Amino acid sequence: LWAEVFTASDNDEAWRRLSDDVVPLNITADHGRCGLLLRLEAKDNRRSEPVLLADVDQRATRMFQATDCFVYWKDEERKCNYGLNFAATGDAEKFMDCFA
Repeated sequence: LWAEVFTASDNDEAWRRLSDDVVPLNITADHGRCGLLLRLEAKDNRRSEPVLLADVDQRATRMFQATDCFVYWKDEERKCNYGLNFAATGDAEKFMDCFA
């Protein structure tokens, strides 16, 4: 999956871009005693650190699809919102299927 990565604070209405371009998004599943935890990691090859590194509880996190390609959610722990603008509608659908 390929996406642009965005963030916005709780009191901010504007999305701020975290990636310069589309970057690969890797999703790793961890089946723990509390359910399924998905680790989302997006890494820009021009940077040493990930653009996005987030652990998302599949059951407790509500995902929203604003457009065919843009998906976002609230990270309660970090008190911010993350958004992914996928390169293709099919990528957004695959991502949303992880939370169905």
